[in-house]
Amino acid sequence: MVEASCGPRGIPGAAGPTSGAASSTPRHRMPSPFQTETVPPRLAPVTRYVVLLRGINVGTARRIAMGPLREQLAARGHGAVRTHLTSGNVLLDSDLDEVGLAAEVRAAVLEGFGHDVPVVVRTVQELDALVAAGPHVEGDPSRYLVGFCDRTPDPDAVARVPAAGPDQGGWWLTGRELHLWCPDGVAAAGAVGGWPWDRLLGVLVTARNWRTVTRLTEPTRTHS
Repeated sequence: MVEASCGPRGIPGAAGPTSGAASSTPRHRMPSPFQTETVPPRLAPVTRYVVLLRGINVGTARRIAMGPLREQLAARGHGAVRTHLTSGNVLLDSDLDEVGLAAEVRAAVLEGFGHDVPVVVRTVQELDALVAAGPHVEGDPSRYLVGFCDRTPDPDAVARVPAAGPDQGGWWLTGRELHLWCPDGVAAAGAVGGWPWDRLLGVLVTARNWRTVTRLTEPTRTHS
């Protein structure tokens, strides 16, 4: 389903009254303090974002229907709101920056659904570049995860993360993206997909498998 919202927030102009009377005798008049120039509307620049909600609709916890979520975000002024699957993948237009948008969506979910849900944001351009670079390994896309960090991890924290063992898969960090390869499955014992990455890196991380990531970058996306 596709839901469109209202456009970007604008700053309306104001036009003040002007007056004048024809006269055959020219005369000088002091300008009225109530006269204003007509100011054309100014629209704040908008960006297309991918908004990732963490940990919703897993089992019976934090249940959020996508239709009401789209409506909630559209009502707050975000444009062209769409969702993919039910795992908390939202695309929308906003004039906020990433930090502001993450806080705005988190507040909207808390207000509308009563759940305090962590949120990570990327621009569509950033996601397109990620997919264009390709995965670090080839294999089943459901076993290749990308963990999206809310900020770049501290290099010292990264240096303390142990290397994966032979039966645990592999991990790579590129900027704010954590790549996880789980050849025996994400839920396999000891697999890197189950490591406590928030604690290890000291940042908020939410992961999506490679199939979902690529679907979020396709021009003709099917949303629900």
